[in-house]
Amino acid sequence: MKQVCQSCGMPIKSDDQWAHNADGTTSKYCVLCYKDGKFLKPDITVDEMKKINVDIMNKEMKIPKFVGRIMTKDIDKLERWQ
Repeated sequence: MKQVCQSCGMPIKSDDQWAHNADGTTSKYCVLCYKDGKFLKPDITVDEMKKINVDIMNKEMKIPKFVGRIMTKDIDKLERWQ
């Protein structure tokens, strides 16, 4: 099974992409979402997270926005959003 950040859905390809909890253990979240046991954007909504991801995919990966919206449709099923 592919490992993904349980906040943004980013595929994790190497151990250094995982963030850490306050006690130093590895978290379920990537370094872009989480640091030292805290979310970097604690008040973000799932819809805002989806929009950020779509915008990044469009700008950096040249993925059309409608495709990005399809790719991010299940973010609300990740652990952070339950």
